[in-house]
Amino acid sequence: MPKDEEIYEYIRSVHSVPSSPIRNMRHINPVRESGPIPPYDGPYTMEDIRKVMWNTSVGWDFCYIQQDVEEIMRRVPGITRREAEHITKLGLNPDEQIDFAYLAYNIGLDVFYMANQVYVARQVVTNSKGEKVEVYWNS
Repeated sequence: MPKDEEIYEYIRSVHSVPSSPIRNMRHINPVRESGPIPPYDGPYTMEDIRKVMWNTSVGWDFCYIQQDVEEIMRRVPGITRREAEHITKLGLNPDEQIDFAYLAYNIGLDVFYMANQVYVARQVVTNSKGEKVEVYWNS
């Protein structure tokens, strides 16, 4: 017959949060000191994949390359420095940054508007009476 302590330890081990896995894998995958990085699968090396990655969009994550703020302001006249700096932090590739800046400026998009579950964008337009009106885009 098990003792009370053994029963308690068993129940505690079964009904507790498991310990987190070891995230430092340097003992399994040591840091490479030099030489080309080997491919995971196929003829592509990591350098090839890195070359492809430079010109692709990574969504909302950060992107290593970006347009210079002055270049965005030169190619989209009228956009403010604050808006251009914000656009470079959206995770778009350089071509998408120029396109987004052009669209945002010419259709009156608010680049600082944070999308939520109801609206994805805010636009300021001038109606036929000359009044500025806000238009919210449904999600």
